[in-house]
Amino acid sequence: MKLKIFLISLFLFKIMNNSSAQNEAGFQAMDLGPLNQIMEEKSPIRLKSYQIKYNKAYVTIYKDGTVILFPGAAGLGQGIFFEDIKYLEPMIKTGIYPVKGDGSFWEKEKDRALDFQKSMPYYCTKLSELLSYKVELNDNPEYLKELSGIVNKKFKEGNVPDNLYNYLAIFVGELLRGREKAEWKLLCQNSLNVYYCPELVKDRKYCDPFSYIIGELEMADFRPIDINTMIEGANNFYRYHKRNYLDSK
Repeated sequence: MKLKIFLISLFLFKIMNNSSAQNEAGFQAMDLGPLNQIMEEKSPIRLKSYQIKYNKAYVTIYKDGTVILFPGAAGLGQGIFFEDIKYLEPMIKTGIYPVKGDGSFWEKEKDRALDFQKSMPYYCTKLSELLSYKVELNDNPEYLKELSGIVNKKFKEGNVPDNLYNYLAIFVGELLRGREKAEWKLLCQNSLNVYYCPELVKDRKYCDPFSYIIGELEMADFRPIDINTMIEGANNFYRYHKRNYLDSK
């Protein structure tokens, strides 16, 4: 019991110490709910607002000299309250912000996503570990039929780890890329600290296979999946004029 109390006290001390250190630095990272409340309270003294180009974050400057930085994409994560804009300017230059992220899979995988093609052996290895079966990028119908059986057995057993959905979606997406002779492009996700989500592109058309594939996998406990059929179902390319990809000019 004493150990539990000690650990809780240590945890609270770290939180308070971190918050105190940020205040001393002239800024404080905050969850979006409380930060939005401050914005509403300070709205009568709003001076001006602008948007940072590379991450679409909103900067709001107030007449009392304080500044609020809010993510461009609504949802999870944090924003920052600044006592003065001088504390924000170095962060804008580096593009690095001391906030916790949105907790998404692609945010966690942002380093591997930057070289997505090269990361495929890693994802096959992780799938092999989760399925206790040698997974390889093999488009042979007999192999895919056997792998589908292994996957269905895993889902039937229950207690499916969350990452299995994502790793399988990446695996199926890569097989679709090979069939269509497409290429992976990285779509910018505009949290404060930018990360990227891979999409398939060919002939000025794009395909986001992951939402479809994960949706199919989430029904695998009562409707067995067939990987070959899933590849065909995910093959939806749409024409685009402009997408905010990493290498967009």
